[in-house]
Amino acid sequence: MALTVFDVIKQIRSLIDEPSPALASDSDIIAWINEAQRDIARTAECLEATADLAVTSLQQTITAPDDTIRIHDVTYQPTGQTQIYPLRFQTRQQANLIWGTYPSMSSAYPNFYTLWGVSPAAITIQLYPVPSLAGTLNVYYYRMPVDIATFTGNLDIPLGWEDAVVNYCAYIYSMKSKDPKWTDFYKLYTNKLQQLINRTQQYSDAALSIMVDSRNTYYFPDEADY
Repeated sequence: MALTVFDVIKQIRSLIDEPSPALASDSDIIAWINEAQRDIARTAECLEATADLAVTSLQQTITAPDDTIRIHDVTYQPTGQTQIYPLRFQTRQQANLIWGTYPSMSSAYPNFYTLWGVSPAAITIQLYPVPSLAGTLNVYYYRMPVDIATFTGNLDIPLGWEDAVVNYCAYIYSMKSKDPKWTDFYKLYTNKLQQLINRTQQYSDAALSIMVDSRNTYYFPDEADY
């Protein structure tokens, strides 16, 4: 069961041995909780989200969601069609080599996308060729957490990892109070953060399939094999 903000604050106060506000007010702890959530989300990229962005005919650039940390995948679905076209990612330099002197060439739907900007809130998705058919850009991305402001509700991190936030807040409190135990809390936090990274990089522990070609060479299949 998810812990409420009140539950997490209670655990933090128990860990720092300050059951009622003294050196740390409740607003201080809420600010540290938000810092912890942001650090966890940026480092572990553990908050996944999707967004359906409307694209008009001959629109080449679209602004990514303003809570984007990094984009994982993009597909394009023309309006009124059931087909969904996966788009390949290209760096800006690769895109320049592909479109040459005519980056505004149009086609029914795009083949790839490139990105520019700084996350969060300022990432632009550029499509090529420019779609002549209006449609929807389906964006799969890692997002920033929603800040908490009150005791009600839950933290915005993966369920079961609230103890990492507790350790982070204890580490900040101990540093501010010049308690040498801050190093212990810091190690606990970073160890749990690394565990979270390991778990969320790939949610399945199933092995990838291996195929053998006519020369008895083992390889991992790609889309050309299907």
